[in-house]
Amino acid sequence: MSQKPVTPLRPIRIATAAYPPFVNDCGIYTLIRTDECPQPGVDHEILGQLFAYAKIPYELYPHTGDVNWGEVQPDGSYDGLIGDVINGKFDTIGAQYAITEIRTTKVDFSYNIHHETAMYLVSNAPNPDEEWIGQATLIYRVFDWQSTVGFLCIVLLLPTMLIVYSLIIDAARKGRIFDAAIIKDTITSYQEALILLLEGKQKHPSLSTRFIFLILAFAVLLLGNLYQGGLFTIMVPADFDAIAWQGFIFRNGSAWKPIFSRNMIMISDFVAAAYERYRNGSDACDDFSQPPATPLPIMSLLSVFLLPAAGSLIGIIMFCYELAKYRRTKRNVKYILPLTAGEFDIMMFPS
Repeated sequence: MSQKPVTPLRPIRIATAAYPPFVNDCGIYTLIRTDECPQPGVDHEILGQLFAYAKIPYELYPHTGDVNWGEVQPDGSYDGLIGDVINGKFDTIGAQYAITEIRTTKVDFSYNIHHETAMYLVSNAPNPDEEWIGQATLIYRVFDWQSTVGFLCIVLLLPTMLIVYSLIIDAARKGRIFDAAIIKDTITSYQEALILLLEGKQKHPSLSTRFIFLILAFAVLLLGNLYQGGLFTIMVPADFDAIAWQGFIFRNGSAWKPIFSRNMIMISDFVAAAYERYRNGSDACDDFSQPPATPLPIMSLLSVFLLPAAGSLIGIIMFCYELAKYRRTKRNVKYILPLTAGEFDIMMFPS
């Protein structure tokens, strides 16, 4: 079992070669704009911003003239710059590479920096289970703590309302909204039902419908979050045409790749502005003297998890509707038993 990669103590080694407009001729010697090189290239400006934000030291290894970018050899190995990355001579190089099935078995790709949204790709990893766990939780580590707390509250709101609604219905048996004894009995009945199920006893046809629904609700929220954090962004290429991918390549298992993944999200505002300037020649985005990267706000977090947020909103509406409906019919309801799968016992008496 492989150990989790740690941040290297040495500077990151970057092979550079001219590839306008991503890396201009003068840009192979610098990652920041200078008087001699006012436009080093969008790739290098993004790298310079990323390293400044993450406080990562770096070393540049410029390549001039006829550069061999790297092609697969008959024995399956790579020559050129890709081969140098695979063999550990350099840590990364940025260029527009086509993603192919063969390449993904040899190298990992960073975010596609053509896009300003939070997206990343994981190639065929030696330990996909371990890498999936790391990628599935990565999305939680790029937001500020206020956003994380806010989202967790929203995730917990829907099941909390379901539990409260369950207690309200049970408490209606005695005409009181909240009753400590009824709440205790309800929790005890759920525990007993679960124990009976685990022991294989058939005292009840099945668990309480509401209890099962709560389990499913928690499971859906958990799996949905992990899916969006990991599975949805994992791509294991099989039968597909090559994909043009503008980003940075690393050897499989490189400790630098997760560092890039985290920090590329954090400088997404800078990435968008840099591309705007290079594409349209805009002067509005010219001043990059101060790192603009900040933790993503709560609205960005909610947009990533739109489905759970929408589910919580629907849950609020349903809860308010059921509560209003209960209050309207309270005078006619004298006795209500909890709904149990296969067992209905609802008695209505006129007032």
